[in-house]
Amino acid sequence: MIHGGLRSGALPLLVLLSVALSSGVQGCSAGNRSSLDASSLATRSVEAARRGQRLALDERERWLLKQLFGASLDVERVTLVHGAIMSEGAPRTVENEIHLPKDKPVEDPTFRRSMKHVVLLAHEATHVWQFQTRGLVYAADALANQGHAYATTGDRSQAYRYALDETTSFAALNAEQQGRLVEDYVRLVLYGAPPRGLTNADVLGLETFRARVEAELKAHVNPAFVSLEGAVARAIMSGESPPPATAP
Repeated sequence: MIHGGLRSGALPLLVLLSVALSSGVQGCSAGNRSSLDASSLATRSVEAARRGQRLALDERERWLLKQLFGASLDVERVTLVHGAIMSEGAPRTVENEIHLPKDKPVEDPTFRRSMKHVVLLAHEATHVWQFQTRGLVYAADALANQGHAYATTGDRSQAYRYALDETTSFAALNAEQQGRLVEDYVRLVLYGAPPRGLTNADVLGLETFRARVEAELKAHVNPAFVSLEGAVARAIMSGESPPPATAP
């Protein structure tokens, strides 16, 4: 998804204008050298704005993703990108990069250990897993299903909703449903929060939901998957306890 429209295009212009004004205040007596310096600074500023702040996963994030995805996800290739032009609007995943807007301050350790960040990471890391295992088809799948949901219901978020029963296969879910299911599992097990995307929670029940998700993750994502111990995982992700020295 590309959001932001004029906003993202306006950012480089504002940077250039700021640099130009700054040069004017400094005075024009430096001549060509000042112009060259300003031009170089503008180029670097625009490039920095385009790229944003790039952060590797920390040890807790790597631990959680290894628990969920096992060897099927190369966590060392996952990068968090904060505040880049492409990161404006809703969070999105582009190949191995998880783009987060400015209201998701991942450079702040407190935010990094919050439920809001952890469940978002679980969702977006599912898209990285989709890319690493299936290529860019995940992006086309996500866009197509969001477009269909918007065309038929007026609400693209309907593409994230799913029902779960004994016949549901993780592999049969669309890209956004898979991301929401993994997110919902983390929400429930670590934080005791109800699933956001599950449409038949009243019929299924939360314990059955957890068991079904764990069976599907083991069958389709991580053959070595072991049920998460909620209190232990929550303590690790909140920073109260360190992750094990060697993750399984």
